[in-house]
Amino acid sequence: EARPEDARRLQAAQERTAARKAAEAASMVETEDDAEVLRGKIDALSEMLAGARHVVVYTGAGISTAANIPDYRGPQGIWTQQKKA
Repeated sequence: EARPEDARRLQAAQERTAARKAAEAASMVETEDDAEVLRGKIDALSEMLAGARHVVVYTGAGISTAANIPDYRGPQGIWTQQKKA
């Protein structure tokens, strides 16, 4: 038998989940700098790299897809397409 307090708890949990997902989605907005801003960032990065003794580049998932390199697990990903074949 369903109790009103259980329904309220479930509703509250669903609302928290929806709020968390909305916040995550809002923080994942991809932006693109205009050419002048991008040139400044490239120049600054170039100077840092030129003066460095060692460099480590650590990227996460998504860096390649933003550059139009196919991913592995997405709907059009390489692994997904291989499983369909």
